[in-house]
Amino acid sequence: MTTRENRLWREMQTALCEAPGVTLQLVENWRDHEGLCWGLLAWLSGEAASAHRMRKEALCRASVSLELLWLSQRLQEESPVSGVAGTAGGIRPLEQYRIADYLYAKGLSLTAGLPSEVAREIAEEACRFKADRLLWNPAEWGEHAALELAYRKLGRWTAVCCKVGALLGACEERVREALIQYGFSLGMAVASDGGSAVLYRQKALSCLSALPDGETKSLLRAVPDAFMLGKGRAFLDV
Repeated sequence: MTTRENRLWREMQTALCEAPGVTLQLVENWRDHEGLCWGLLAWLSGEAASAHRMRKEALCRASVSLELLWLSQRLQEESPVSGVAGTAGGIRPLEQYRIADYLYAKGLSLTAGLPSEVAREIAEEACRFKADRLLWNPAEWGEHAALELAYRKLGRWTAVCCKVGALLGACEERVREALIQYGFSLGMAVASDGGSAVLYRQKALSCLSALPDGETKSLLRAVPDAFMLGKGRAFLDV
């Protein structure tokens, strides 16, 4: 059976067909270890927003772009990336950063031809990725700092993933806003601890009440627990 993840993976392979072998190997190891969570989140959001046939290709392209940008960020932040670079044969840090830059550029290039509002969302988030690495002070502490870190780490990112999918759909404004708020609350729940995580999980699930019942809504309901229980791949075989 062809799953959404497999379809997304084929599109990613096509986008990277000219990449060096070591890059392809690293991306494949990433997919095997982590899955294509963020591309699939955008994809599911697009389906929930009733992306019509003419925009299915754009939804797929945007999903691949987001996944590549996320992996690029991970490669920039960690050396080596746990469970990925090590299994790719011991990639040297400099080579890892070069691959990260390649994936960053490729991710941005895929926004060409997308609707301007979608391309702008992806490009702005990619720029914020770079800025956050320079501006965030890890020595800061306290509840406010913890929430700010959660926002920068995942809250904003998951909101963008869901917003990109929603913008490519033909849904009502209330459904679009619900998907964006769902994405934000999902990211905050995953990146927070204790009571804050529980509160944001509840907010994420409550946002889904605006969506019509169906398979996609059920899948989105399963995502918060899949991530918060450390089983992020649990919702991928869909």
